[in-house]
Amino acid sequence: MTVPAGTFHAFKLLGVGRRSDTSIEYEIRRWYVPEFQRPVVREEKRWQYRRLIYTQRLELVSYKLA
Repeated sequence: MTVPAGTFHAFKLLGVGRRSDTSIEYEIRRWYVPEFQRPVVREEKRWQYRRLIYTQRLELVSYKLA
């Protein structure tokens, strides 16, 4: 996975679901880097009545290992 902070070997994790009290369906993808013990990319999408209503992508911009 390549992000502004660099290129990393990452595992892609996918979560999908639906809220039981609404008609909103969602999908969350994370690219997890074991060395950081956290994702370097997170994407989220939400649909209501099969229409995309929300999308967000967060990427790691920089890092410093302790």
